[in-house]
Amino acid sequence: MNETIKDALSAAIDQRRRDPKFKKRVQQIIEEDRELLERLAK
Repeated sequence: MNETIKDALSAAIDQRRRDPKFKKRVQQIIEEDRELLERLAK
């Protein structure tokens, strides 16, 4: 059962990584929240 869940999650993640709209949205969020992300990284 765990292996099936891991496979399904992996497939979903791979699909998102290939989705140009998703990638663009992630990039927008990073740019909008850059200052906060940099402070959290410290």
